[in-house]
Amino acid sequence: MTQRLDAVAAFQAEGLSAKARVLATGLRKIVPEAGFELAAKDATAWIHAHEALRLLEGTISILEGWNGSPDEVFISRAASASPDSPAGEAMSDVPADHLGILRPADDGTLQLLATLDPAEQLRLTGWLRTFTRA
Repeated sequence: MTQRLDAVAAFQAEGLSAKARVLATGLRKIVPEAGFELAAKDATAWIHAHEALRLLEGTISILEGWNGSPDEVFISRAASASPDSPAGEAMSDVPADHLGILRPADDGTLQLLATLDPAEQLRLTGWLRTFTRA
């Protein structure tokens, strides 16, 4: 799996990049999972590829970075964030059809690192499908 993921070209969008990588799960038996390393501003997080596809397909509305990632990051649909929530406050100027990449700040708020518009979301979906199985 590592060789296959290493061969995938990186994904680039305004303000962020992603590189396919293996994520390991399990306590007794380590199981490799397809994922990617997301970099936005000075934050880096590991994201489970299948969960990202669920977010992009609308099955879920928020996605948390992989446990053990270098930084804590959330990806949320702007339309799903309650206006009075930290995510809603951080994405108050983001169009409803965009995704926001968010990171908790020291003061308890969320910092908006980058956004993905619908066209970028389609490109990301296509990129993820190049190395995930349905």
